[in-house]
Amino acid sequence: MNINFILTLALFVFMSIISLEGKTIHYCIKRINGRQVYIWNEYPNMHFSSYREMMDFALYGVKPTTGRPTTTTQLVPVKRIKIDIKKYNKLFLEQTNKRRKLHGVPPLTFNQKIADAAQKWAEECARDNKAKYDYDHTYTTNYQGFSIQEYKNAIKHWYNEKNVHDYSKNYFTVASRHFALLIWKPFKQMGCGFAQGAREVFVVCKYSPPQKSEDGYIKNVPKPKSGRL
Repeated sequence: MNINFILTLALFVFMSIISLEGKTIHYCIKRINGRQVYIWNEYPNMHFSSYREMMDFALYGVKPTTGRPTTTTQLVPVKRIKIDIKKYNKLFLEQTNKRRKLHGVPPLTFNQKIADAAQKWAEECARDNKAKYDYDHTYTTNYQGFSIQEYKNAIKHWYNEKNVHDYSKNYFTVASRHFALLIWKPFKQMGCGFAQGAREVFVVCKYSPPQKSEDGYIKNVPKPKSGRL
């Protein structure tokens, strides 16, 4: 057998496990400077000194204080934050309406019942540590997980999807789905929810009346009439 092939096997051993609520975790074992480290493919720049340490990070959102492999790596918990739900509902409504105005569509009003439904789903996502589609179609739902630094900028991130939106297409596209819902002309009310999971803050905004079909995008997501917020 070729010696280089043997060395390659010694450096990388790729595996798969299914132990995190059905999620498949791909990782490798690598030797760096004579030390064996575990590397989760989702975070290739982070090195874990043991399988247990890697699983702690995957499960509970704890991480090593340094990316360098060490024989003993101190774990620090991801910061827990307090989210002012009322404050960010007001902010997100204002930010949404500013952007809707650019496209010449009517502003939305806040609805507490919708916000309560959004909060309930955000907490559901946080429990599962996964941004999940809500099959309850009472409202139309915008949802995504963000870092604790970026969740408050969710509306800005969603609106930036305008850069990849194709106004000539009359159907849903994944790349600009969040943007399209921000601008969707028939919506009249909205409310948002926020919940912190192990690694992310899940932002959920719901809108009413709900979309009735997956077409109508040319009519209901018009091009901007002005480019300035």
